[in-house]
Amino acid sequence: MNLLRVIIGEFPTRQLQLFFASVCVVFIGFVCSRAMVSIGMIGLLLSGLYGADVSVLKKRIKEQPEFLLLTLLFWIVLLSGFYSTDTHAWGNFVRLHVPYLLVPAALLLLPVFGKGQLKWILGTFVVVLCSSAAVVLVNYTVHYDEVNILMKQGISIPSPFNHIRYSLMLVFAFWAAVYLCMQTVEANKKYLWALSAIFLFLMVHLLAVRSGLFAMYTCIAVAAMALIIVKRMFMYGLIVIGAMLLLPLLAYKFVPSVQTRLGYMLYDLQNYKDKKAIDASDGMRLRSWEVATEVAKRNMILGVGYGDMQAEMNEYYESHFPELQPAQKKLPHNQWLWVWLGSGIVGLILFGLATLYPWFKYRASVNWLWHFFFVIIIGSFMWEATLEEQMGTGFFIVWLCIFLNAETILPRHEA
Repeated sequence: MNLLRVIIGEFPTRQLQLFFASVCVVFIGFVCSRAMVSIGMIGLLLSGLYGADVSVLKKRIKEQPEFLLLTLLFWIVLLSGFYSTDTHAWGNFVRLHVPYLLVPAALLLLPVFGKGQLKWILGTFVVVLCSSAAVVLVNYTVHYDEVNILMKQGISIPSPFNHIRYSLMLVFAFWAAVYLCMQTVEANKKYLWALSAIFLFLMVHLLAVRSGLFAMYTCIAVAAMALIIVKRMFMYGLIVIGAMLLLPLLAYKFVPSVQTRLGYMLYDLQNYKDKKAIDASDGMRLRSWEVATEVAKRNMILGVGYGDMQAEMNEYYESHFPELQPAQKKLPHNQWLWVWLGSGIVGLILFGLATLYPWFKYRASVNWLWHFFFVIIIGSFMWEATLEEQMGTGFFIVWLCIFLNAETILPRHEA
């Protein structure tokens, strides 16, 4: 009851309470239920509509047009239906992109979050991800031998839904825990967030998902550069660089999953070089880039339409790689290539505007977690079509809109 009173005190209106309950449902859905993610998204929209002051909507849109720009991520897909012959596949993609309409609309109608409210939202996300990671760890421990055998075959440690998006969430949760530790004064809470950060850092390495490791160490590199260039704290920056170089070596030496993952990656890449069509992630990823690029070149301006991407790529696969099995004919594992293929250069420009403008507008923000969120997301675009799956879509749009509605990202606020 005390906890409930504290939450109600931090989120004093029914509208904010509905929002917080809905975002909790979304976070829990990220790790255990796709249906909960959808229900939570609807709840977010209802929280925005509940008691909203529509009179301030024009002002909000004028001050923060980035909320409307984000809806382009929906309209790009919807409009490609005019030249998609497979309307069923196109309809599935449209449904997947509906959150790019719902969440910006919801957050535009909500009052701006204070620093305390943002900390509560971050803390909830950290607790959910820590709880989920603990379950993953227990399952790995119980099935240690079986999982390690599967990893030698290129299969990841079992984790909720998509292991790549999940690893990105773990990395963000780690930095959120670090942020909360730095922002917290009470000793007990400070230790709690510090322990959470340590646990999440270890779990990122145990899972050994390359996208997650890349995001983690890219953030560390950015932190080192900021300490040296911006803060002029040369000694601390060099310490961070040293840790960035040392920690992967320690992980390789002491974490079996990291050793297994690296060994299999080298094996996979060698097979791709030798043009052996094994059913492995890196070879299929590189081949998907090659095929997507060739198909996109033929449809430069508007792309092939989201509904026809798989069919167009399959045609190229069949004519150039006839030995591949259906499961090996992947859509592009690269967000930029995906958008180019589906909606052409026009769509690619609009996509870049929608995703990069928010960071560019608030690039002077002193809230480093805001910048790290973008490092994690944009960095993943190279290796994955991060936003073309429910968990990736939800993770990106929910957190981006929460940040955009939080006063702490604005340059005039300390964070």
